[in-house]
Amino acid sequence: MAPPPISLDALGQLSPARREALLQAATIESLGAEEEVTVSGLAFVITGQASIQATVAEASAGVLHAGELLYAKSPIAETVSLRLVAEADSTQIAMWDAKTADEALSSSPELHERLKVASARIQAIVGCSMGAMGERLDESLRTLAVERLETRILQPNEVLAPAGLPVPGLVIVGVGTVDLDDDGEEVRDSLMPGDFLFATEVLGAEAAPATARAGAKGAIVLFGGRAVAHELLVTCPPLLEIFAGM
Repeated sequence: MAPPPISLDALGQLSPARREALLQAATIESLGAEEEVTVSGLAFVITGQASIQATVAEASAGVLHAGELLYAKSPIAETVSLRLVAEADSTQIAMWDAKTADEALSSSPELHERLKVASARIQAIVGCSMGAMGERLDESLRTLAVERLETRILQPNEVLAPAGLPVPGLVIVGVGTVDLDDDGEEVRDSLMPGDFLFATEVLGAEAAPATARAGAKGAIVLFGGRAVAHELLVTCPPLLEIFAGM
């Protein structure tokens, strides 16, 4: 479910002084199984492994193993609140708050951007776990569905589905909001993390009843074209049940 992890070696792109200052500023958390920490900046698993979850949901969006790094920011101006839940006793995690992490990363814009892009998919999967996907699909089925979906990063007000044209496929909001309006007129509704876009129309291969565009701070969505959507709805009956109930 997760993208390729980023290891602590990536911090080698920082200057020696910045890297040393960052390492000196780390707070080390020692966790027992099922204990958790909230991630606001950077987290690095020293020993053990931890499930990546939303702070308001229990569905896992992936696992961070020893030697892997997680950044809590995304490429847009919105994020999903993240936590790490230890999967075994004696799990040790190095933590940095957002201010400390951002100050260190500001000296390497390329690394900063790489970490945000890597975080985008994790953030999107975490966000979609906050809705029906997390509540009604077990981890194996959720993994099956999510692996077929790509991550799309949308800029503020970027159009995702124009009114009157066929819905492009299956869309789940991961981060930020997707607003529904009548061609730029007053917003009639806003979809939040975990919401599906035009589920009824996807089922019936119908046109979008409104224009869907990213909110004022942008959005990150999980997307599958119409062929992928059809295949998932056929091979994953619980997902079809979710759509049929909307």
